[in-house]
Amino acid sequence: MANFEIEGLAELQKKLDRLLALFASVAQDAMTEAVLVLEDAVAQRTPVAWGNLRGSITHKVTETPAEVTGLVGTSVSYAPAVEEGTAPHWPPLQPLVEWVHKLKLAGTYSVRSRQRAGGRARQQAEDVAVARAISAKIARSGTQDAYMFRDGLAASAPEILAIFDRAVDKLLDQL
Repeated sequence: MANFEIEGLAELQKKLDRLLALFASVAQDAMTEAVLVLEDAVAQRTPVAWGNLRGSITHKVTETPAEVTGLVGTSVSYAPAVEEGTAPHWPPLQPLVEWVHKLKLAGTYSVRSRQRAGGRARQQAEDVAVARAISAKIARSGTQDAYMFRDGLAASAPEILAIFDRAVDKLLDQL
């Protein structure tokens, strides 16, 4: 059995390690910038009543030795229904009543004081009546899609591609 030694192998390994570390750093920075751009584009397109859905949109960047992955999403359970709309169904009434009240969709308001007319019982009855009408409409037609994720990605794609183009240029400059 012959023994042989490769000169410079240890130095080559160090250079490769530095190259991989450089690639990981540049890729992670680019991915972080890209998901922030996408997160902002999605949030801008998200319908708001309470702000819970818009406020829940967040990002995550993970790195393995093989790849850097970016994710923009939400943990809010009703997000898919807002994104894609829904088929006709009877929604729960109470959240609609609260939504009607919050958006001031029912009742009579003073132009000067902007106060709602009527006592609490009358206001509640007006809110429930409008919520029932909305519920019936949803039962007939479903809900409209918002496509905030789909459209946010489409709108931000050119900027995201530019971010990764700059990352490649940066990597090549440092090589």
